[in-house]
Amino acid sequence: MSSEFALSIGLIADQPSQLQRMRQMLNKLGSEPELSLLLAQQDWPQWQPPREVQAWLVCVDLENSDHTDFEDWLAERDEVVILADEEIPSPSSPSHRVWLERWQRKLLQLAQAQPSSVQWPGQLWLLAASTGGPDAVAEFLSELPADLDAAFVYLQHGRPEAEPNTLAVLNRHSKLPIRMARPGEAIAPAQVYMVAAAEAIALNSQGCFVSEGKPWLAGPAPNADQFIHAAIHRLGPADKTSLGMIVFSGMGEDSAAACRFAQRWGCKVWAQSPDSCISPYMPSAALQTGCVSYSASPRGLAQRLLNELVLGDDIEAQLVGG
Repeated sequence: MSSEFALSIGLIADQPSQLQRMRQMLNKLGSEPELSLLLAQQDWPQWQPPREVQAWLVCVDLENSDHTDFEDWLAERDEVVILADEEIPSPSSPSHRVWLERWQRKLLQLAQAQPSSVQWPGQLWLLAASTGGPDAVAEFLSELPADLDAAFVYLQHGRPEAEPNTLAVLNRHSKLPIRMARPGEAIAPAQVYMVAAAEAIALNSQGCFVSEGKPWLAGPAPNADQFIHAAIHRLGPADKTSLGMIVFSGMGEDSAAACRFAQRWGCKVWAQSPDSCISPYMPSAALQTGCVSYSASPRGLAQRLLNELVLGDDIEAQLVGG
C-alpha cells in the first residue's frame, strides 16, 4: 500500500471492470490496494488473506446470486467490511464523479477513525513560512541529525504545482525524510510533514492528520493561523509531546495570531531573525506580538533546538539576532 494514504484496503469484486474501477478510485487517493481479488478465483470460506488489511471494500451482488460461502467468510471477518450496494458507474458516466467523491469521503473518514499507532516525538514543531521559506527551512533542517526525537509540520504558502519542487529542494538538504502530510497518517519522530495548499487538513488529538473536507480559510494557503490554532487546541491538553512553533521568512502577518494563541497555551514561540530573511515581514509581525522567546538565523534556531533536545537546556533565551 502507498504510504500516502494510511489505510490498508483489500478489494473484492465479482466483475473485473468493477475491480478496476475500485482500484482507480484508490489511485486518486494516492494509494494502492493491499489485496485485489475476483470472487470466483478464491475458495470460500476456507481462503485466508496472506496479508493483514484494515478494511475490505466489496463490490459483489449478494442479493441476486448464491454466494453463501462468501457470506460465511465475510461474517467471520474482524476487519471493517464496506459493501458497495450499487454497480460502479463507468468513468465516462456523469454519475461517476459523484460516486467517486462519495467513496473517497467514506474511506478518508474510515482512515481518520482508525486507532492511532502514533509514536509521539519528544517535541513537535509547527513551521510557518512564505517568501524565502524553502531556503530558510532547508538551512534549518540541514543542521539537524536523522535520529532527532522531534517531528515537524511545515506550512509553506504557495501554489500546489510548486510543492514537488519545494519537497525536492528540502530533501536535498535535510537528513530527515520530508513528505506531504496525508489524512490518516500519524506523526512520528524524526519526520517532516509538508502541508498541502489545495485542501485544509488538521491534526487531531491522537496525532493523526485529518481532512477538513473544505478549502483553507481566506488568505494564503495553507493557512498557518488556522492549522496551528487547531493543532495546539487539540494536542495541548494531551500532554504527549512538547509543542512549539517557528515563524520563518515570509510576506504578510499570517501566524501572528497563532503566536499569541501558542503563548497562552504555554508553547514555545520562536522566529527567524528578520536580518537573515529574504522577506522579513512574517517574522517581524511575530516579534511585534511580544510572544517570541527566541530569534536567530535558521542555523541558530537549529542549534538552539539541539541544545534543548540533546543537552536538556530548556532555559528560554533573551531575544537575539544571529
